[in-house]
Amino acid sequence: MNKFKSIYKAIISLTFIFSFVLTSTAAFSEIVGRLSVHWSPKHHSAKHAQIFADEVNKRAKGKLKIEVYPSKQLFGIREVMGAVTSGAVELGGIVGVVSFPPINKKL
Repeated sequence: MNKFKSIYKAIISLTFIFSFVLTSTAAFSEIVGRLSVHWSPKHHSAKHAQIFADEVNKRAKGKLKIEVYPSKQLFGIREVMGAVTSGAVELGGIVGVVSFPPINKKL
């Protein structure tokens, strides 16, 4: 059950970040959001991230597309928060971080 709580929290976080990106870039006809995750494609969290992306892509009907980049293709676990806050990537997934580096104490 604890695993599902982590996945649920990740999906909620992704949804929040996604809604922020969507409202800030609503002027474009098609929005592409890159979701950077550190898990391998076979990891359960990466599978759920892909399910999330597929559902968004289906419901957006061509106006929005989420692309999932697993296995640290874009950013690793320690870089993804900085990448999201700087705008280098639109979405990032982190679950089960034990020793998160101090990036910004206000986060």
